[in-house]
Amino acid sequence: MRFHSETTRSRAGISLLEAMIAIGVMAIGLLSLLTLFPLGAIQIGQALKDDRCSETALQADAYLRQYWRHAVINGLPVGTVTDTTLRDPDDAGPLHDCFTQPEASYPLAPATEPSYPVLIDPIGWHSYTSIKNQLAGTPSPNGIPRRNLAGISDGNLAVRVCTLPDDLTFERDGQATVIGGNLQRQGKYHWAAVLQRQRTGLSDLANLKILVFDGRPPLLNLPGNEFQLSVSTGTVVPGVTSSIEITSLPTSEIPLLRRGGWIMDGTLIGGIRHANFYRIAAVNSPTPGKYTIDLEKPIVRTDGGTGTYDATFYLLVGLAEVFDRPPLLP
Repeated sequence: MRFHSETTRSRAGISLLEAMIAIGVMAIGLLSLLTLFPLGAIQIGQALKDDRCSETALQADAYLRQYWRHAVINGLPVGTVTDTTLRDPDDAGPLHDCFTQPEASYPLAPATEPSYPVLIDPIGWHSYTSIKNQLAGTPSPNGIPRRNLAGISDGNLAVRVCTLPDDLTFERDGQATVIGGNLQRQGKYHWAAVLQRQRTGLSDLANLKILVFDGRPPLLNLPGNEFQLSVSTGTVVPGVTSSIEITSLPTSEIPLLRRGGWIMDGTLIGGIRHANFYRIAAVNSPTPGKYTIDLEKPIVRTDGGTGTYDATFYLLVGLAEVFDRPPLLP
């Protein structure tokens, strides 16, 4: 009898085609994984920016509420400040005058209507020269008034007040940089604010908007940091108009018009007193030299009116966030 032994058949090696397919699948997986790193870095950067902007806004909110209650309403000193009112540095008029009639050339704001908005911008005030009294140097009476805070006597103090406490620069040995007896601050994130009475006659109640800047050079006289936009038609319909067309823009300013940025309706004409901010949803250029700016929400009137008006728009370079805060109260 013959016996046949069973033999085990071994599997042949993988083919070159199979190896190439495996490498291709692995490469796709690795590329998908690698894309997470730059996306993660972008999200970390945005989270850091959001955190710093929020901290800056909270600091500004606390400072301004204390100032409003003690120095404006109660007339008490704030810290070492001996001037008990927020004053117009040009004519030593109190804050009431800034709201009702910032300069003699401005029409008087009626007591039953919203007051003039006042830009509280200590860093801007000490940075600029000829344009410091009004936003973008717009000729009176069309420009939003810019004012300093009492007790902030120089630029170094303005930077100290309007930046975060930990926003310092350091030497290689780890010591904070001191020049002329003053701690040096980076000033990357700093704040300004817009105050506006809901009714001019209500002297102890004001709306508050906090503006946080990211990268606006502090204490540098750069007029290009804020400018009025040239529009094809400034007529807007409240509650309807949600886009504007820019007719001309300097080449250097084109990158500033971007999704997520801000423009301001700063109309001060015909009884309308605005300092309203709108986030940009998209920017398109249908024809060379013209730009259509789509806004995230329609334009509205501060006084609640529905009549059309010719709006004036501004662009503030470095404006990262705008926070609508609860009103300032007694």
